[in-house]
Amino acid sequence: MMKHIEISAVAILAALLSMLPKPDCRAADSIVLDRIEAAAAPDSSALKALSAKLETYVKAIEGLPAEEQAAECDFLISSCNEQETRQFVATWLYRHYYASKIMGVEAVAVHIVDKWFTSGNARPVSDIELMNARIFADFNRASLVGMPAPGLTLKNRAGEDVELFGGNDSVQKKREARYSVLYFYDTGCANCLIQSIMLRNTLKDIKLNLRLIAVYTGCDSLAWDRYVGEKLSPMPENVETMHLWDPEMDSDFQRKYGILQTPGMFLIDRDGIIVGRKLDAGTLAMMADDLAEEENYSYGNPESEALFDKLFSTFEGEPGLKEINSVTDLLASRTAGSPAFRTTMGDLLYYYSEQLTGKYKEGSAYLIDNYILPNREIWSSEHDSLCVLSYADSYLSIISKAKPGSEIPDIRVTGVMARKQIPGKYLESGDGPEARFRTYRLDRLKPGTFIFIFNSMCSGCLLDLEAINSTMEEEPGLRVLLVDTLDLDPETDSEAERLFEAFDLSLFPYILKTGRKGKVAERYLEAADVRRP
Repeated sequence: MMKHIEISAVAILAALLSMLPKPDCRAADSIVLDRIEAAAAPDSSALKALSAKLETYVKAIEGLPAEEQAAECDFLISSCNEQETRQFVATWLYRHYYASKIMGVEAVAVHIVDKWFTSGNARPVSDIELMNARIFADFNRASLVGMPAPGLTLKNRAGEDVELFGGNDSVQKKREARYSVLYFYDTGCANCLIQSIMLRNTLKDIKLNLRLIAVYTGCDSLAWDRYVGEKLSPMPENVETMHLWDPEMDSDFQRKYGILQTPGMFLIDRDGIIVGRKLDAGTLAMMADDLAEEENYSYGNPESEALFDKLFSTFEGEPGLKEINSVTDLLASRTAGSPAFRTTMGDLLYYYSEQLTGKYKEGSAYLIDNYILPNREIWSSEHDSLCVLSYADSYLSIISKAKPGSEIPDIRVTGVMARKQIPGKYLESGDGPEARFRTYRLDRLKPGTFIFIFNSMCSGCLLDLEAINSTMEEEPGLRVLLVDTLDLDPETDSEAERLFEAFDLSLFPYILKTGRKGKVAERYLEAADVRRP
């Protein structure tokens, strides 16, 4: 991605600066650098043109994450060998991201200050702007989107210390499973008055469980009490409200959260990560609606199913367990650290569990063990806990039965051992020997024996028996123990009950291969897998 963007940068700048004559024989990078320097000559007509071209470029990369946009800015600035050109480009980019209304990209402005202005490699056009840029960076660096919310110790209305976003508060936050709205205001601020009333009204319609942390930035306790009673009360039942202040101004909340003026509003997730900053009540409502919709995400929806179908269709034939697990790993790595990880892994669980082949069941176990259960905190809402975690736990309890490498239970069952040919009783043609029933102890079967548990009323099972019968004719010496569940009564037969408890018989036929020392070698096999090694 980055290489592609860099090439695009070169192409865009080269094209947009085409008003200058093209040298005949130079490297592309040199052409771009020369043109940038020429176009940025002081007081030249090219200066305005370059501004327009930079505007075009930043619009082209607008959809990238802030860190990638910062890398693109570094590329542009470092491409300027001439000091005045570098100064112009760096200052233009800083002003653009400083003034941008897009939440989160102020991180790019902070990056430019830290990497280019502070180091002296590029400077704004005036000392005053440099000073203001450093103040901006100092007061925003710690509270950017995606960063942990800085810890604060404030006082409640009873004068008690309350620690936020650190220590015991993080434990409390996870227990309550709430997002936090951190709202800084002043009683004498006209804009705060408007936002406070709007916030109170907005919270009534938000379906997300929230904790409102309302922080008074002044020091007049009477004015504070009156304001809380009139402007910030009452609050809806789904909102836990904390009223705090810092009359001694020793928490450094101004610098930590960039509160140079009020109001200031932040949205912080359950893990204490800032997901919204410099919000107003309207923007908070939209973000909360999106989060609520996301939290009540419908797992296993048709769109995700269609996507996975398309993904697995790229394999030749039916994918094996190795291919299924590789898809799981790929999707997990591509979505790691993003909200998409939560929905993708949940969708994948539902997709695997609904497939009718055993390989996907094994794939479900791999997915649950490696990506869902180790990340339980991601599915912390009541909806997710039920739809993903509870589902994963219950499904895992089923597919954990008779895992490869585990011991086969000492269960006795009545069945037929086929060595050369399937008994005619089970074949559509009726050809074959008579069925000879015996009682077998499963843990004492010879290694390499296939246990075929089926229902003779199942047409798919009978088709698999026909296929296995053909294989036995080609490969003499196969041992297949046939266990028809129609011959078992789990209500009256204790051994039959144990059979249903020991194996996952939710998928017919169920084919298991015995290994050495009475252990499971393979399970969830298909008819094509019933062959000699």
